[in-house]
Amino acid sequence: MTTIDERCAEILPHATEMLAATVSAGYSATGIPSALSGARALRAILARGPEGITSAAYLEWHGTAVGMIDNVIQLLETGEVVKARELMTDPRLGLHGLTIACAGQPGW
Repeated sequence: MTTIDERCAEILPHATEMLAATVSAGYSATGIPSALSGARALRAILARGPEGITSAAYLEWHGTAVGMIDNVIQLLETGEVVKARELMTDPRLGLHGLTIACAGQPGW
């Protein structure tokens, strides 16, 4: 089982990589592979499910996160970096719920 502390620590480097790389990819396509790497790593973590996590904020976010990350990956694969970043930063669908769930954790 995974705790919210463990999950937030595990997700942090990949979410950070994904967000930072989409900013640079908006200026140069060289950032797309890094953004895809972060998104795919995050998708793999989410695929393990939320077992053991009791944070209501995380569980709410996790319920829509898999679909959001799948869409981000598809957008990045087709070079639509700006749309991918818009989706990730959408207050309702993006990473916002994750930041609420992980608030107070190291690095968040």
